[in-house]
Amino acid sequence: MRDLVRRRANAEPVAYLVGHREFFSLDFVVNRHVLIPRPDTEILVMAAMDVARELPSVKILELCTGSGCVAVALAKNVRTATIQAVEICPKAAEVAQKNIRRHKVEDKVRLLVGDLFQPVSNQERFDLIVSNPPYVTDGEITTLPPDVRDHEPHLALAAGEDGFEVIRKLVDQAPAHATAEGWLMFELADEQAESAADLLKSKGYREVAIKRDLGGLARVVIGKVPA
Repeated sequence: MRDLVRRRANAEPVAYLVGHREFFSLDFVVNRHVLIPRPDTEILVMAAMDVARELPSVKILELCTGSGCVAVALAKNVRTATIQAVEICPKAAEVAQKNIRRHKVEDKVRLLVGDLFQPVSNQERFDLIVSNPPYVTDGEITTLPPDVRDHEPHLALAAGEDGFEVIRKLVDQAPAHATAEGWLMFELADEQAESAADLLKSKGYREVAIKRDLGGLARVVIGKVPA
């Protein structure tokens, strides 16, 4: 108990102290190698589910999977889904694999270790490409609350000078891995949404839209890949 109190006094997040966190009504193992799942990211899951419901079967690619919470939530809630989840950090991938086993979705979720699309077969095409990528600017890292700044993995947070370092890669590379009517959707900060939507449109994406949370804040940008 004294050790837990000391760690909490050092601003270590409670989720790391207890070793788990709820997301989309499911319980996930977490540790310092993965971002703690947040309710904001549930908007990404719901946006993916809205598209998936219109398809008889759906192949999903999830990039930057971290704890695996998005991939597992989709596997549990989209009956016809098969999912490939990619994570660059081997230690984070170990956590994701634990959660895949924990929720008994090994038959629906395949975990790959690598950088974004790098470990994905060039022959495969996906109906949905989803991601909660790093999107914090390098300058903002030092201004984050201590529990985030000092304890959550910067690899999953920082995304260059403007926060779009990874998002630009997603937008540029997704069409080569999507079906003709495939979608790209990703989480980001409210103030980045309009710029991200403009980026998608400039690259030829169709049906570009911004998904907002109950508070009216932009959380997810979606678009259908160029024809």
